Amino acid sequence: LSTKANILRALEMLENALHLEASLLFVYQKDTLLLYNENEFIKSAFRSKEIFPFRANPSISEVEVTASTCFVEKRPFSQDSVKLNGTTYTLFSVLITEERGGKPIGNLMLACEGSKELMPLLPAIQTFNEMLSFILLLQSKKEGLEKLHTEVSTENLGFDKTLNIITQLKVQESIEN
Repeated sequence: LSTKANILRALEMLENALHLEASLLFVYQKDTLLLYNENEFIKSAFRSKEIFPFRANPSISEVEVTASTCFVEKRPFSQDSVKLNGTTYTLFSVLITEERGGKPIGNLMLACEGSKELMPLLPAIQTFNEMLSFILLLQSKKEGLEKLHTEVSTENLGFDKTLNIITQLKVQESIEN
């Protein structure tokens, strides 16, 4: 399975194990948040999968405001109450950081109805968070290598370095010229 499919499956398992309404995974970009997953809660709380916390927008939901605040302040964790469609939810947010550098790379937000207390589960959530950090960094490295491979392979279509000869494409091109 792809890395993304594994992450989405892990988030579903977390939701079921902790009896959550939803889990939301945000990946931090330079000055935006990108929603990684999608579920019914996300569809009702967000207008778009990309959030711009530095742009003024009066029509955003309380959930988007909370996500933006966590991004701007780089909160290690927070617990907020929000109303969405007449229902009160507790949003428990945990910052995802690189293992070595401590650089923030995302945020895991857990949503549950009412005022369910998730603080006793913080050690388990932190462990899950560390695994997410590792997988997200691994996926980032994989995407970077694939991009580099594509760039290098398109640059050298005319020469096979392994055999140290020109390729059939280059020979055909030379004949046509």
